[in-house]
Amino acid sequence: MDVETTGLDFETERLIELAAVRFENGSVVAEFQALLPPGKTLTAIARLLTGLNETELNAAPPVADTLKAFLAFAGTLPLVAHNAGFDGTFLRLALEREELPPLPGPWLDSLLLARAAWPEWENHRLDFLAGRLSIPRDAEHRALPDARRAGEVFIAAQRSLRDSASPATWQMFAKLAATSAGWKLVFSGE
Repeated sequence: MDVETTGLDFETERLIELAAVRFENGSVVAEFQALLPPGKTLTAIARLLTGLNETELNAAPPVADTLKAFLAFAGTLPLVAHNAGFDGTFLRLALEREELPPLPGPWLDSLLLARAAWPEWENHRLDFLAGRLSIPRDAEHRALPDARRAGEVFIAAQRSLRDSASPATWQMFAKLAATSAGWKLVFSGE
């Protein structure tokens, strides 16, 4: 999943786009994408990065309706994001503001998994990883293409680790998996 926001401050900035891609056996089977009215003026940098404007955002359905639809789409599935702390915090705060329940599924981070899979790579930004892995790069700083790329990076990193990790590394992964149901899914092959 991925979000686009009006800025970086969790308390003062808001979601403007939310997207998720459901993968099964490495293939895309469903997608969710929605714009959200920010309730504030977009900065020039937000308009420049995303290509979105207030007219189209303010025409979007109410934030609560979009978040309810996203909760239904996500269900109890694990959520993968690149730098999950950022996306997860913005989404959690948006759900709290609308007095909606939190997402029940575990959060996994494609950034952390990529760093584990390819520690020697000089960069782990999503656009760099997509290029290095020959993952198609549609529009950057839009939630749906970034969600798709985050999922594909996660799958590639998981495969890379399964194919090349040493026994000592697998022991470390086993300890990590024991602490989290989400990471257990990553390292057990479920």
